Amino acid sequence: MKTIRFCSVLLLSLVFSSLQFTYSQEVEILSSQNGEISATYSPASVGRLIDNNVTTEYTFSGLPNEIVFKAHTTYVVKGISFVSSAQSSDRDPRNIEFAASLDGKDWDILRNVTNLSFAERNQTRTISVSSNQPYQYFRLTIKDATLADGTICSLSEWQVTGEARSLANQPSDARAKAIAYNRVKISWRDLSDDEDAFEIQRSSNGKDYVSITTLPANTVSYIDETVDAASLYFYRVCAVLSRAKSIFSVSNPVTTPEFPSFTLLAKGRNFTVLDQYNNSPAGETVACAFDDDTNTKFLSRNASVWIRIAFSEALVANQYSITSANDSPDRDPKAWRIEGSNNGTTWTALDTKANQTFDKRFQKKFYAFENTTAYQYYRLMITANNGGTLTQLADWLLYGDEEVGDDVINLTKPANFKVDNRAYHYVKLSWDDVANETAYRIERSEDGGNTFTFTYDIPANNTESHPYSLKPETDYVFKLYAVNGDNESEPAVVSVTTGKREFKDKFENYKLWILDQPATFNKVEEIGNTAFYVMDGYSKSDINDLYYEFYAANWQHVFDCYGDELSDSQLHVLLIPMEEGGGLASIYDYRNSASFYRNMVYIKAHKSWFQNRAESGYIYDVMAHELCHIVEGVGGGYNGSMFYPIWGDSKWAEILQYDIFTALGSPRAASWHRDYTEGSNPGGGADYPDKDRKSYWYRDFLYPTYNLYGKTEMLKKFWKLQGQHYRQKNGSFQGNSTNPGGRGNLGELIHFWSAACGVDVKPFAINAFGWNNQFEAWLQQAKLDYPALIYEEAPIDNSYVNICLNQGDISSNFDIRTMTSFIDNNKATYFTINPNTQLPILEITYQSSVLAVVDKYILSTRDNANPKSWKLYASNDNITWNLLDEQTNPSFTANSFTKSLDESSSAYQYYKFEFEFHEGPIKFAEIELWGIQHPSAPHSVKAKRLSESSVYVDWSCEIEEADHYVVERSTDGSHFEQIAEIGKFDISYTDENLETGEYFYRISVVNKNEQKDRVYSDVAFVNTAYSSLDEIRSTDAGFYTVINTINQYPDNSLSVYSLTGQKVLEMNHVDGSLVNNLNRYLSQGVYILKIDINTSDAGSFSVKGKLKI
Repeated sequence: MKTIRFCSVLLLSLVFSSLQFTYSQEVEILSSQNGEISATYSPASVGRLIDNNVTTEYTFSGLPNEIVFKAHTTYVVKGISFVSSAQSSDRDPRNIEFAASLDGKDWDILRNVTNLSFAERNQTRTISVSSNQPYQYFRLTIKDATLADGTICSLSEWQVTGEARSLANQPSDARAKAIAYNRVKISWRDLSDDEDAFEIQRSSNGKDYVSITTLPANTVSYIDETVDAASLYFYRVCAVLSRAKSIFSVSNPVTTPEFPSFTLLAKGRNFTVLDQYNNSPAGETVACAFDDDTNTKFLSRNASVWIRIAFSEALVANQYSITSANDSPDRDPKAWRIEGSNNGTTWTALDTKANQTFDKRFQKKFYAFENTTAYQYYRLMITANNGGTLTQLADWLLYGDEEVGDDVINLTKPANFKVDNRAYHYVKLSWDDVANETAYRIERSEDGGNTFTFTYDIPANNTESHPYSLKPETDYVFKLYAVNGDNESEPAVVSVTTGKREFKDKFENYKLWILDQPATFNKVEEIGNTAFYVMDGYSKSDINDLYYEFYAANWQHVFDCYGDELSDSQLHVLLIPMEEGGGLASIYDYRNSASFYRNMVYIKAHKSWFQNRAESGYIYDVMAHELCHIVEGVGGGYNGSMFYPIWGDSKWAEILQYDIFTALGSPRAASWHRDYTEGSNPGGGADYPDKDRKSYWYRDFLYPTYNLYGKTEMLKKFWKLQGQHYRQKNGSFQGNSTNPGGRGNLGELIHFWSAACGVDVKPFAINAFGWNNQFEAWLQQAKLDYPALIYEEAPIDNSYVNICLNQGDISSNFDIRTMTSFIDNNKATYFTINPNTQLPILEITYQSSVLAVVDKYILSTRDNANPKSWKLYASNDNITWNLLDEQTNPSFTANSFTKSLDESSSAYQYYKFEFEFHEGPIKFAEIELWGIQHPSAPHSVKAKRLSESSVYVDWSCEIEEADHYVVERSTDGSHFEQIAEIGKFDISYTDENLETGEYFYRISVVNKNEQKDRVYSDVAFVNTAYSSLDEIRSTDAGFYTVINTINQYPDNSLSVYSLTGQKVLEMNHVDGSLVNNLNRYLSQGVYILKIDINTSDAGSFSVKGKLKI
């Protein structure tokens, strides 16, 4: 393999003698020469805001309007100014927000201006900004105009002034690993030679970060000892230079292990509890603080309060936990003291905490303290809360190295045990909660109480149960016990006889929300377990028989699959033909009193729709759709659809409808699948869960996982798992820690769907929905909340694929409007590229979304309009390119050229073609790069001399597929030997006890999938005989000036030549940061450095200097 523009030795920091980059000149940042501007509204004319011409105006309709300017380099902002337009003052902006960012994603608000006003037309208003942080993105949000309720706004100029200032290089490869329940190690790669420090920030949700420490320069790891057990964290690291922060490198999420807790002291023991004021609302008393149930809470009407537990004997406690309650973070405890006593009067302080915070609701935080003394009384003295007038917590639990208690716990018989006989298949049981129970048990008899053959286990603090799928006309007896360990109360007993299983003949004066007035519905058809009713004024013949037969079969399949949880085997279908209008449908499930606790579907549509015999269309599809809502409403055996806010109305229905159509052998199955999978914009596209992305749930997530992992059985398991595991109370699903009292989130959906599939389906979710830290936080929290859901890791992809279809980016040095047609897997689309005398070489670069080993490529053209010759390069930094193939006057067959490449073990992210033209155009239809993707391939290896006998080696890589990394060393660059194995969370190795001399290093990844071939990094070289000596010397007048102010000349190119005249490196649009880090791309030696500058006013010129590394 031939290496072009070779760079390997990344050895020494480049220091410019007496050439420190300083930027003190204040400049106007916003101009078309300095960057690009965009806007939410009227983007075509937003350039008028920065044209330095007060006679032009930017007028738009729509508020709020976000206007974003992306600069070519970074600036410290000193001020902003606005010039009013010549139009009416009613159109002046009134309230604005000015924000800045390094990456266009995380924004810092620098100024909020309210009631901005102009005394006259074309007046300039200047506003100072105080910031020391350089930014590259600048955002002006115009929130409203001067005219109340006005949506039209006009402005002549927007100006931002500041100083150009370079940042320290962004660190890379941040990663985090839990090394204990209370310790996390964070590592990163230092890519900067001039930083003053590193700052580490931490978040519990991937969104809200706080700084936890600042570390000296050249630090590459840190151990965080302020974490909690069984908790999720995200970390990010930045380099700091002159108080300015670089872009952050964000780590993988990390979850700490469970706290190694001892025995819960209250378990199996009698105890009494007390609080200081005894002023809690009913149901939120101090007993709730000791019931080990996050769904209850203790609330005090005071900002400070103590609560106490008294055991029947003295016990040694040396651990405790405090759990935050469901709402109002200002009520959380913030400072407290743990005390012990043996008389309830004299107290000994055991542990004191201050400035404690709870990142989320229902968060359980563990604490350990030194104690060897047994106490009968323990007290939590809350000395401060988080700022509220009330104080609350879900639980305070004590632990110790004690045996589980064997006290006889007296449990009272549950009072007011009642039965509500709701339908032939379903009853509701209710009772009053008792004290000291850890659970309830209900036993059921179907023969009037002679034998009890079925048991319901109910969590503590519940006061309802909803037995379903009962038999009609059966004498049931229910016994209710309060339970604590081996102790149980006397049973409370109720009996009931269920009703007859039958369909009504009619529903008289029945009020449906889709009708303006109550109506009477008469039964016109009964097929199996489905009865059909038509509104008065219509008859059976108004509905085509196809729908009766089809819907009865629909319901039978659904009930056969989910019947245990759907309870009511009979379905009532109310049909409402209308003289005009479109369609509307909805359901009641059996937990709804409006349908007399029966499953019901009602469909309103134009009468002609009911006559259509085609197995497609609104009526046909909506029947299956509505059954999906019955399944999701009660499919887990509990009331409520946890994921309706996630998949809407309804992505879930799309896969169940396909399942129904397939089971019934309907031709609609094939057409349904075709409608939702084929074409560039198939059916089912939705702007959720990410409003900024169109997601195809059926095509990319639901169908692939359904088809691979069990089909109907997988869907059935999904709902059963919800009933078995999802948080519930009193027969209804409850919210989660991120949405208490509400419904589920995407992370929980993926976790439960993975458990149903038996394999982690996160890769399918990423493909379907994209991914962000919020999604990741939800998923990791779901794993913490529901640890009993077990499934295999996602399979490691080892497939041979066209890399150009992995959603990477394609670019060119030519202006090609439809470049994506080259990688759309469609040879019918093409683009004609004409020769350009100014650009004799056509460059097309594909940036893969992951690193890949390519061993074949295919070029497809049209009309024999082929390139004359070309070269194919590969790179991992878009700067240093390795030649993979070269073709001169190749032969195309049927407008296609295929070439297999020499076997390679290196993975790359960038692939670039350089094409030469014949005299005519090139018509490209498709570019294909075939190979295997390697997301965890190591790359960008550096070897740094520490001494004559030691070398520091580091590299970059991802960790998704990696099991571990192998470090190899060579003395000749050809024959390598393994010298170390490194865990996937480490990205560096120090090679010691070396003899003085030359060494080559490379890194390989060992994947978790043993069938996937090992791939190697690039090679790094170091000579331990030489110390660092770097300098630049001028050979041309003005060279130092250009180097020192290069950021003011963005249209530049930098070339590096060896002393023999060979060009070894070439870069365009170089800034001060890149010049400062040329040592990353050059080995030891002396070079000629040439910089070419193009300016609009001074023309073009070049300067040269000598560089020594």
